[in-house]
Amino acid sequence: MSQPDKTVVQPLRSEEGLLAPGLVLGGKYRIERELGQGGMGIVYLAIHLALRRPVAVKLLPPVLAAQPAFVSRFRREAETLARLRHRHIVSVTDYAEEEGRCYLVLDYIEGGTLEEYCKTRGGEGLPPQDAARILAEVLTGLAEAHRATIVHRDLKPANILMEKSGEAKISDFGLARVMGEDFQRALIERSSSLAQSQATSAYVGTADYMAPEVKDGRMADGRADLYAMGVIAYWLITGKRPGAMAAPASSHAKGARISPLWDKLIARALVEEPAKRFATAEEMLAAVQAASKAGPAGNRLLWPALAALGLAGAAAAFWAWPARPSAPVPVAAPARTGPSASAVPTAAQAEPARVFQLAHLPAKAEVRVAGGVHRVDAGGQAEFTLPPGEHPASIVAPGHATWRGALGATGQPTTLAIELTPLPPRSVKITSLPAAAKVTIGGITKTADADGTASFDLVPGSIAITADARRYQPYAGTLDLSDGATELKAVMEKIPPPVEITVTLPGGLQLVARRVEPGEFTAGSPPGETGRQRSDETAVHAVIEQAFYLGVDEITQAQWAALMGANPSASRALRDGNRPVEQVSWAQLTQKDTGYLARLNTVLREAELAYRADLPTEREWEYACRAGSKTAFSNGSDLSDPKAETALATIAVFRRGESAPQPVGTRPPNAWGLRDMHGNVAEWTRSARGTPVLRGGHWRAPLAYIRSAARVEMSSDARPDDTMGFRIVLRPTDE
Repeated sequence: MSQPDKTVVQPLRSEEGLLAPGLVLGGKYRIERELGQGGMGIVYLAIHLALRRPVAVKLLPPVLAAQPAFVSRFRREAETLARLRHRHIVSVTDYAEEEGRCYLVLDYIEGGTLEEYCKTRGGEGLPPQDAARILAEVLTGLAEAHRATIVHRDLKPANILMEKSGEAKISDFGLARVMGEDFQRALIERSSSLAQSQATSAYVGTADYMAPEVKDGRMADGRADLYAMGVIAYWLITGKRPGAMAAPASSHAKGARISPLWDKLIARALVEEPAKRFATAEEMLAAVQAASKAGPAGNRLLWPALAALGLAGAAAAFWAWPARPSAPVPVAAPARTGPSASAVPTAAQAEPARVFQLAHLPAKAEVRVAGGVHRVDAGGQAEFTLPPGEHPASIVAPGHATWRGALGATGQPTTLAIELTPLPPRSVKITSLPAAAKVTIGGITKTADADGTASFDLVPGSIAITADARRYQPYAGTLDLSDGATELKAVMEKIPPPVEITVTLPGGLQLVARRVEPGEFTAGSPPGETGRQRSDETAVHAVIEQAFYLGVDEITQAQWAALMGANPSASRALRDGNRPVEQVSWAQLTQKDTGYLARLNTVLREAELAYRADLPTEREWEYACRAGSKTAFSNGSDLSDPKAETALATIAVFRRGESAPQPVGTRPPNAWGLRDMHGNVAEWTRSARGTPVLRGGHWRAPLAYIRSAARVEMSSDARPDDTMGFRIVLRPTDE
């Protein structure tokens, strides 16, 4: 599996506009290193600074980002792909345009590409069962994409990523589509002039995996992807591409003999005319599943025909093989062995093989006869050739009693209509659902109980099911119910919680809170910490058990006035609504019906946001202030360092000649995206007993009072001054 992919037009690459390690995009993603080149972009490994997890960033080349048509299509594709969430498709989580750059942010898959995965396993083809599993996973993802009218157009092993668990995910989805057929055709025509100008070059596709209509610049739909899947199937089984093959895949397969059904499904996928290929990814998936279940029986029948045609002619005949043969293929009866075997053929051996056609069967039924398994098509028909003689047969179909009889008896018609007896429905539990999920099967909708179970009366077979639940991805799929099963699992994927919550206040002002995940830390300060003022800063191990959303900034004077009207701040004369509100009392915040928190909760209810506004606890505040640091200040400073004041001036507002609190957001955030946690205004929090405590210091405080551990206990009726403000916390009500 070491042959390099042959691209029609190489991706544009110029050192100008590339992302250097250490660069931070959008204040959120720090570039670590380049990973490689994708369909129309360069892919980088980056770190999401707030969540502290790796992501992949795909950058549109600068020369294309300068063209409005490409940017517009890139943006629309990002919007579409962001809604396309599937277990076997790499998810898009963000999109941005800034400083002339356009980029997508995607999940980072650590296991490498399918090409690399196969190389680590010898590079000479995978066992059929492994190949079938990977093909089934990719086809399941393709089916979801095709339902959303998205066509990949550049499917190949390098664009299939593998989790460390071995699970396959499709990547580079949509970048080739950004061009559209008109761009694609133009780029192919201009590829011959690339030596003179590289300014218009873009990725068009990989020749070995491209369907004929894509190579010719014609309109292409999902069947072009299924053509590529045929090439991938051949490659997975043999380690070779079929372009120069001299024999069917079954003759090259790892582990010797496999079912000739593999050859038939690959041949059908690679038919030149799209209308003769598999119509859908689901149809090809069914063929893969059938081939993986079938044994190697039948290879002995295929090879004599290939030998008669000659090796080169056999290859051409193989790839032109129609989905259903127009005439029966003569098959010799097995030779008799043993001391009594005779070279003279018997009357039975002299009889010709016969082609049987069965009708009126359920779709997905299997006819088992003469050592072979024959799948019934969507029209309820099966066609196969039997050697002379009478053969015991059975027909197995989900939801029906098994038929048993004989086929091939002398005088028996070769065209038969066989009716199977349906089994009665029985109660089946659909499990593994979220509580209160709405589940629909056959037009009947039921609600899952507290254990995540809903019961339906069903017959065995393929069960189409949809389910919806709050905070979960909608589920739509088909589950196979076997004859003896009384339970099916429908596992729904939970939607990741948002990183930020935006609340729109009256007048259009927005309040932004950032998610803080649960964790453990050391609260307080050690006895030797320089600047320690109080014995009640004793260092203790603290646990934050529930996630919460903390205001990115202190509440501003404008945000206060939007809910409360009058601005109590001493600095209101400066007429800057973006400065933090101060001279705020504990009672003004916490009064049951008229306090700021009560009014903010009314806004949340009216907006149907599942959060409750509150003041942070001391522990929550300090955990967020430290943002993972263990020093006196979140930036790593310590007052024992003579340069600490200079370093702290870049992140905090404290006693340095200021005459009022400064506007929020003028200092950079800490590692968790929160600003002004040190200084500016002291912030009201709740102690473990629920009593008021001020945290964070303020604009008139010395450095010792703006440490992460600094705290001042207050009375609930204390008269506020121009150093006292607050920030809010939003607690999820349905997690």
